[in-house]
Amino acid sequence: MKFSLAATAICALSSTSAAAFIQRRQPTVVGTVDASIGTVQATIPAYLSTIGSSVAVIKNEGSVYTALAQAAIAAIENSAANITAALTQASGTIVGATTTAAGDINTRAAILIQSEIDLLVKDVQTVIGIVQGINATVSVVHADLDATANSLVQAEVGALVAAIKPFVTPVQAFASAAATFSIAASVTGLRNAVTGLNNIAAGIYASLGVSRLGLGMGL
Repeated sequence: MKFSLAATAICALSSTSAAAFIQRRQPTVVGTVDASIGTVQATIPAYLSTIGSSVAVIKNEGSVYTALAQAAIAAIENSAANITAALTQASGTIVGATTTAAGDINTRAAILIQSEIDLLVKDVQTVIGIVQGINATVSVVHADLDATANSLVQAEVGALVAAIKPFVTPVQAFASAAATFSIAASVTGLRNAVTGLNNIAAGIYASLGVSRLGLGMGL
């Protein structure tokens, strides 16, 4: 993604009426990002919990071929698929809101008002919590299930891992653009939040082998 901040967007700030119009009429980019992240935050905890409890069932069974173990494997597969779907849907919505048709960062990043910056800080922090929760659960799957059980859920868990970076990246890109190019708002908190997300995401990508899935390590 390129950071393309149109001169027309900057010039709009020269007019008080234009600035008022922007504040009144164009909070939709951050609002869309916030709503999408909020949906993921509300959706996935139950699925993560199901995965964790299902891992415990499989461990207790001692064999992946008992009825209880097979039901638990199906629960892991379904839960992982549902989390993947939530991340993928949110990613598409966020990309659509934060980028232009040419793939550039929306010029809105430069002219966010303070309340939008503050909301974006909260959203970045929420994304950190989301990916940490996913990382913890996937790590339990890998560590607590034997090779046979892991192989049975590999496709769905692998798809979940592969969906993390496409969810995180557009949030990183837009928040970074806002922190870099903001004209009027205070962005110290946003810069700190983005740095935290960059560091945590890089560690999680390495831990879960995201680079080995062909997604690269670039942030």
